Amino acid sequence: MGKYNASLAIIIFALSVPLIQWLLPEIFTEWSLFLYILVSGLVINICTLYVVSRTLKNLFYQYFYLAFIIWFLSWILVYHLLAIDTRNPYGSFNLPYDRYPMKFYFLWMAPAIATVLLFPLLKIINSRIGQEIRVQKPETQFMQRTVAWVFFVFNLIYFFGNVNVEIPVLSYIGRVGHTTSLFFMFWIAYWNKRLGAIYYLTLLLMLSIAAVELLAGSRFGPLMTGLLFFMGYYASSSKATKWKLRIVAVIAFPLVISFVGYLEKVRMLIGRSGLEEVSIERIEKVRSAIDRLDEISRSFGNKESAFVAGVGRNINWVDMAVVTASDEKVPYRGTKNLQREIDNIISLTFFSGGSTTGAIRKATNEKYSLGLGTAPARRYGFSVNERTSVEWSVLSDGYSRGGFSIYLVYLCAFLILTNGIEFIIKTWNKNATEQKLLMCVFLDLIIKSNALPLYEITRAAILNAMFYLFIILMLRVWALMRGKAI
Repeated sequence: MGKYNASLAIIIFALSVPLIQWLLPEIFTEWSLFLYILVSGLVINICTLYVVSRTLKNLFYQYFYLAFIIWFLSWILVYHLLAIDTRNPYGSFNLPYDRYPMKFYFLWMAPAIATVLLFPLLKIINSRIGQEIRVQKPETQFMQRTVAWVFFVFNLIYFFGNVNVEIPVLSYIGRVGHTTSLFFMFWIAYWNKRLGAIYYLTLLLMLSIAAVELLAGSRFGPLMTGLLFFMGYYASSSKATKWKLRIVAVIAFPLVISFVGYLEKVRMLIGRSGLEEVSIERIEKVRSAIDRLDEISRSFGNKESAFVAGVGRNINWVDMAVVTASDEKVPYRGTKNLQREIDNIISLTFFSGGSTTGAIRKATNEKYSLGLGTAPARRYGFSVNERTSVEWSVLSDGYSRGGFSIYLVYLCAFLILTNGIEFIIKTWNKNATEQKLLMCVFLDLIIKSNALPLYEITRAAILNAMFYLFIILMLRVWALMRGKAI
């Protein structure tokens, strides 16, 4: 119980922070309180992450989620340190949530608090997984190449299914296959010398899709493709090569952030589209928008640098607005739509409603008309329709219903869901390659927790499970036909 007591001490320290602020309010200015709260939040989450990673070594999802929260908090701190002296809409505390009250502090602590609350359960899961790892079958080159071929085919379907948008079903299959294969890019790069020709084919296809997605205005796919491939290649490299890659990463990092900022500004001028709308005309619009960037910035009196804009795009501003406005300016929405959301999980209407562009837009509009998905963000002044949307995270979903207590319940439910999925994958499946495949599929849920409500994540888990259980069955049939052990 030593590690548990250590994590409990961390939470007690967290509770002492508002106590100090209450007893000694005169020592804080608006800016120093922000720094004090945010830095304390970072330290406590990092300490909890340390305890988790030392104790729950077999639960990858748990400490990945805490690391994701630390990443998010770091961007907030960096952004305000950069933006405090600039004339941009996010700097100099011009937004209504500029005081960073204590309720934000407790929200930032919620992942650490939930981890401590679930610690006994997580230790049981971790111990059971550790027992199963000892009997796990070794990976085979055959399975690695077979899975690489599967993702190559998925991404071909994704590309042509979007170009020919009226082909039923293909769009959905391609979307699921492409999104999850982004996370598998780490293993594609890690296995690079063992995959043969499929390695180069997959890399060429993924880079081609990334280039087209950039023209469509997408950030997530291209950046994740590059980042995960780089990490996989780094992990498989020699010590000498790793040092070279570190230098490349340090040089490239500010350039990538600036590029994200420019891409955001271009999207504000010409909007976001899908792969099916990429054309010569779209490329010309992008070029014209780049030429107009300086002129537009001057007309709005905005001298924000591309780097600062890029940092700002890594922050979920909707969460901030929701926490600030909920219950004071915008009443809590309670659970009046909960039954509809549960019905949506069971019926899986978005899947059965078709996969052509028209069907997807119709299903999306129907979902928004019921107040589902990211639609509640409209209550806080954000634009949500079939063409554009914003993040509506687990935090926004839970807090908008009833404040911190509901958010903590939602967060615990989310962590039980994701850690439970990991437990099932690692105990029910002894094949190491299949485990990597499934872990990448459901790792997507962790990222989606910053963009989608809990019911959407649950539905995605159900759909992905159905989809990839079928794929694994096909893999095993193929291996049996080839006379290969799996």
